[in-house]
Amino acid sequence: MRYIHFILCIILYSCTSSVEKTENQEIVTSEDLDPKYIDANENFKKYVSKAFYLNSIDESGMFWSDDASDTYHGFVTWKTLNKNKKVVSYLSETLSEWEYPSFDLKETDVSKLYPYLRTSDMHLTYLTGTDEAIIAVAFGQLYIDGIIDQEMIELVDSSLKRQLHSELLGTWPEDYQAKRKEILEGMFNIIQKMK
Repeated sequence: MRYIHFILCIILYSCTSSVEKTENQEIVTSEDLDPKYIDANENFKKYVSKAFYLNSIDESGMFWSDDASDTYHGFVTWKTLNKNKKVVSYLSETLSEWEYPSFDLKETDVSKLYPYLRTSDMHLTYLTGTDEAIIAVAFGQLYIDGIIDQEMIELVDSSLKRQLHSELLGTWPEDYQAKRKEILEGMFNIIQKMK
């Protein structure tokens, strides 16, 4: 079900394209729908440097993990159809569709998340995927609208604090931990400036 948002995004993109379709027209791919720095809201560019954005195109970047990419692509479609809804409602809908087990999204004390994390081997994946979705929605709103709703700022602040915790960083390959920390700290610093 989580790919329904992606499919809707492709349909929306193809229906709103100002280019006439021809037999030779290329098929729209997910890469066509990826956020491009040149298309970002000017306020996004004020907070997110091009160098940081381009250097963050890996698993830890704001839009580049599987969960973040799926979330962002769905968010683009959702925003078009739900202009007056709170952005956090999209996040709730997405996490509900994914059927990820819930936890307190504002909790930053990893020791209080131990009962959740110890439930199964997959719960670390669920927690990380949830945080990646939160990051994608928050920075997606900044990318599209040039702002992040206060409720999303609080959630993304908590997500980044969780992911920057040494125990969660320690679950990543040792040779990648410093890079992940650098990217997460960059996003965290952006959020602190927006508070």
